[in-house]
Amino acid sequence: MTAYKHILNTVFASLIVAGLLGSGSVFARSDELSLVDGVLPADVDGSCYREAFCVHWKKTKTGVDAWLEALTAQPITILFKTTSKNLEGPVRDEPIIMDKPGITQVFRLRKASAATWEYGFKYYYHPGRPDQAKPDPDFVYELPFAKGKTYKVTQGFNGSTTHKKRESYAVDWNLKVGTPVHAARGGKVIGVSGSTSSQRRGHGNFIWIEHDDGTVGWYLHLRQGGTRVGLGQSVNAGDLIGYSGNTGKTSGPHFHFQVSMTVSGPNTWKTVPIKFRTSDGITGKIRSGDRHSRPN
Repeated sequence: MTAYKHILNTVFASLIVAGLLGSGSVFARSDELSLVDGVLPADVDGSCYREAFCVHWKKTKTGVDAWLEALTAQPITILFKTTSKNLEGPVRDEPIIMDKPGITQVFRLRKASAATWEYGFKYYYHPGRPDQAKPDPDFVYELPFAKGKTYKVTQGFNGSTTHKKRESYAVDWNLKVGTPVHAARGGKVIGVSGSTSSQRRGHGNFIWIEHDDGTVGWYLHLRQGGTRVGLGQSVNAGDLIGYSGNTGKTSGPHFHFQVSMTVSGPNTWKTVPIKFRTSDGITGKIRSGDRHSRPN
């Protein structure tokens, strides 16, 4: 299987990726339940996420196995959550940190009795390693659009729709398709995808920029062909990096921005509170319905 041919169906508003569901009824107990790294058997199914990592699985008459494959040296933390009925076997239930290309087995589940069995899994991810980031609470971000422009916030901090809990400090702006997007803070591009026109969940174009305090700026829902930076490129605050769009699961054209960090725990990441420089001064209160102008 070519790794880049499959894209997982992602719930991008909450960054949860739904896993495969399966069932079976043939009973043949296996005592070999060890996990093996670095080995991917033939004839596996799988899906890949934005040229960063792949999840592979193989269903047999007696159960199912799954593997995680890292495609780059960019560190990424992934936590799997597995549910099953009438299956047993080892499961990696702690966050998996991948910092170089390779394969690790996530679970190996086998029937526990002759009854029917079922399984499912989902996972959470974020670039970086847990607790590596040390956010600078005093840093002031530039508004992520051109100087002199004013745009409305369609969903601000602690928004009523999706900006809750770990996503509390994300911002949606009412940028039309094709509106220039600028870097809110300088850093290194550690993830970029701009080839899709899909409006399916999790298929939006994006840019990830890692900052010097270890946090990552997410620029989401960019238009097809709307990225102007490459992987590994250094950018400065204010640089043109792409164009807004309507890709991925959206309620309409808009631009999503957040700064987040990898953490230990059940969800692997959280957004961090940030402040913006506006024409009216510096503010850390970004509310739905507000309009903000970037100073010239």
